[in-house]
Amino acid sequence: MQRAENSSSSSDEGETPPSWQERCVGCMCCHARGGRWCRRHSRGRRCVKSFFKTCSVGQINNGLYFGRSQQYLSVISGILTLLGALVLIALSIKVFIDIFNYSSIQSKLEYQSFDIKQYDRTLSYFLEQTHIKFKVKAYDFWNLVNEPLACSQFNTSLLYMIPNGSVPLTMPLTCQEISNALLYDVPISSKYDSVIIENMQYFKLDIHYLGPPLVSPHSKLYLLYKGNNILFDGENVTPLDFTSLELPFGTFYKTQLSPFVVRNVSNLWQMGMPNLHYDEYQLFLFPNGYPYYEDTYGAALQDSVRLFIKYNNDNNPFYVATITPVTVFGGLTKIGGYITIFGLLKVALYLYNRHSFENSLLKKYRKRIKETLEGDQKVDKQMIRDMMSYEMLMKLVINHLRKEKDVHFSLASSQHNENETI
Repeated sequence: MQRAENSSSSSDEGETPPSWQERCVGCMCCHARGGRWCRRHSRGRRCVKSFFKTCSVGQINNGLYFGRSQQYLSVISGILTLLGALVLIALSIKVFIDIFNYSSIQSKLEYQSFDIKQYDRTLSYFLEQTHIKFKVKAYDFWNLVNEPLACSQFNTSLLYMIPNGSVPLTMPLTCQEISNALLYDVPISSKYDSVIIENMQYFKLDIHYLGPPLVSPHSKLYLLYKGNNILFDGENVTPLDFTSLELPFGTFYKTQLSPFVVRNVSNLWQMGMPNLHYDEYQLFLFPNGYPYYEDTYGAALQDSVRLFIKYNNDNNPFYVATITPVTVFGGLTKIGGYITIFGLLKVALYLYNRHSFENSLLKKYRKRIKETLEGDQKVDKQMIRDMMSYEMLMKLVINHLRKEKDVHFSLASSQHNENETI
């Protein structure tokens, strides 16, 4: 009987408490067996608690063992950690979805001076983009109607002016009679493919009315120019129809078709600013509905109109729209910010776990500590902190050494007295 007890005692002393992984594995095994193992050992609840505790951040590292572990963790901190991790994963997924859907875009519209020639665009490209047309009408303000006009009543000339002594390029116009007005189109020709547009080039349009006199003395001739305009909303470029205001004959005008360059990030996998590379494409914008310059002719030229269409006006403003979507590495930086915020949760859970650990010690040992105290001393967390401090540990060690010293001295004195007696 004595041998069996010793064997049992020896087995208990050598047995290592099962870890939470072993308990959880056992729990899953019991589930596979229909729950018999868990019902026999009642460890299912402890398995779940151990799982949540182990998932927690903000652990308290005690150094000493408490509850078979050197780390103190709480179930609540484990649940909050899992919820925080799920939120972090969801936000990270959303960041990448926004990146590849181009939902996160930073855009900037500004004036810049640049050389149009660097984009190597031809005169044909300009006409294809703008579809510029001219309209002439005679409006009777007294009767509020347009007088009928015929193409044969006008002499037209459109020249493409190339500075540096080059001969102007003659551009034929086609005339169409529509709704008591004339519409002049600029057909695209293969000869325009070799003309590279530059800053100082411009169009020169002259229209002269040959007669006969207009029917109504209240009628007046007007010129309008039309084409494809663009609208930039910060993310996308949308084509729009453009028609200028009515420009009375007898005047010289300057208007602008401004180059509009869109710079868009070419690759979402780039490292980021300032090393981003952009794809650039050039469009043209009608900045205003009315020319920026006009000068009235004398009475002899009241039946004529002249229009300069320039890429730049006298102040040379060009538009540049820079579209910068968030790149993959930019998204990783954003996720890094979320992880930093998650780190604040770790600090909060650390403080909570420390508070919970002290409460656990207080709850477990309050009564036994109270029994050793004299009077009405209060057992609180501060007392627990003092007891668990290195100062208290050193006091206990010093007291133990003193006791050993006293015992050794007492034994030595006793042995000395016995020798004297003999």
